Amino acid sequence: MRIRFFLMLTSLAIFSCQKNDNLQGEEDFTGYVNPFIGTDGTGHTFPGPSLPFGMVQPGPDNKNSDWAYTSGYQYRDATVLGFSQTRLSGTGIGEMGDILLLPFSGAWQDTVKNRLLKETEEARVGYYSVHKADQVRVELTASSRVAFHRYTFPGQKARVFLNFQHGLRFLTDSLVLDSKVNLENSRTLSGYCHTKNWVERTYYFVVQFDRDFQTHELLPRASKENAPKYFLGFDLGKDKQLQVKIALSTVDVPGARQNLAAEIPDWDFNRVRKQAVREWNRYLSRIRIESDRNQKVLFYTALYHLLLQPSNIADVSGKYRGADGRVAQAPDGVYYSTLSIWDIYRAAFPLLQLVAPERIDGIINTLLIHHQAAGFLPIWTAWGQDNYCMIGNHAIPMILSAWNAGFRGFDQQAALKAMVETSTQSHVNSNWELYNRLGYYPFDSLDNEAVSRTLESGFDDWCVAEMARQLGDSAIHRTFSRRALFYQNLFDPETRLFREKIPKGHFAPHSIPLRLPLR
Repeated sequence: MRIRFFLMLTSLAIFSCQKNDNLQGEEDFTGYVNPFIGTDGTGHTFPGPSLPFGMVQPGPDNKNSDWAYTSGYQYRDATVLGFSQTRLSGTGIGEMGDILLLPFSGAWQDTVKNRLLKETEEARVGYYSVHKADQVRVELTASSRVAFHRYTFPGQKARVFLNFQHGLRFLTDSLVLDSKVNLENSRTLSGYCHTKNWVERTYYFVVQFDRDFQTHELLPRASKENAPKYFLGFDLGKDKQLQVKIALSTVDVPGARQNLAAEIPDWDFNRVRKQAVREWNRYLSRIRIESDRNQKVLFYTALYHLLLQPSNIADVSGKYRGADGRVAQAPDGVYYSTLSIWDIYRAAFPLLQLVAPERIDGIINTLLIHHQAAGFLPIWTAWGQDNYCMIGNHAIPMILSAWNAGFRGFDQQAALKAMVETSTQSHVNSNWELYNRLGYYPFDSLDNEAVSRTLESGFDDWCVAEMARQLGDSAIHRTFSRRALFYQNLFDPETRLFREKIPKGHFAPHSIPLRLPLR
């Protein structure tokens, strides 16, 4: 019954994908999305704009560290450091927060004015707006690779704080290792920042204003600061508006400039905002539910959060910088990052197969390209670099899941090879020599999670065996079918629990037996 229901749901979803892509004048599903959901407490989401699978996510940063501020934002916090261009959504660790801008009116020292008037705050799909206490209005929108800001000032004089040292930090107080920023002319800055936080990475940028800055002041650097900060001064004239576009690239400055020219060649803020709404409707309309408005808001906001990431970090040219630091050409122009694999392999990735099937082959090919560069399949990547977070090697079940669902846009033999090598050649997340010798991970030989690592490896091993079976490789199938049963070595029949063992095969003495009632 459950299998029939799943097949029916799959058929309906795929039918909806094929049908609704071509419909015009349909219901605006973005009206059901509330980007503030998840921003209060530890939902770790953000209210700023982003496109589906986009590289940039501009938004307000209330704080640059703290577990509650991993996306840079908290709904109840009115303080503001500025508006940065990239962030993660829903994660327990902060990363990115690249290039902070803060428009302000009056004296910089008047920190009371650099607060958000929360009652003016507005967030919709593809758009964020807020007034600051100094009466500066900030509006944000975005394309896939370019953030677009529009500021309205109370007078004709305007100032902008531009901070390349800023970032959303985790266990570091320095962040930027080195940088180079060029003032190309009185409207444009470009360069790179090399950072080390959760991952070590380099981002390239072009920052372009729609009018000349009359003054620029380079601020003194504090201890451990390796990137510049500026005050820029503008004379706005009667319209009192200033616009700025920030284009990013993993590759180089010409790549960022090409992204800017391709995606937002003009200064039409409202056009970019409308394009974002159209693109989101193309995805959100693929599932239609019948319910009251409150239920629709919950459902479509959850679907919106699902589609924010993974992010395509390839330039419009298709070039990307991979796990080995080399620049390469991505197949079909896509290379995905923000792959929080342990978090998504069970449910989010199978759901993506239903609602965004055109993305799946690109995601799997990204996994295989990462394997070629690093020697093993990715564990958890940000900006193309692995942070090795979480246990197991769950790119393996993602590959099998896509294969079982009928996706064939990747080399299946290369996929099996990557699955086997990831499961046999020890790397930062696995000690296969120890695992194969004992048939489990002993608790006193690992820093943590010995039982969980064993159980999760068992599932990964079954996935390797199943992929080998389907591709007709009986030797690999036998080897991994046997190893998939290693989880049984940690099962204690007395307590009916999986328990820690020491290398000699005895259950750990500090484990407290717990008898469970038989049913």
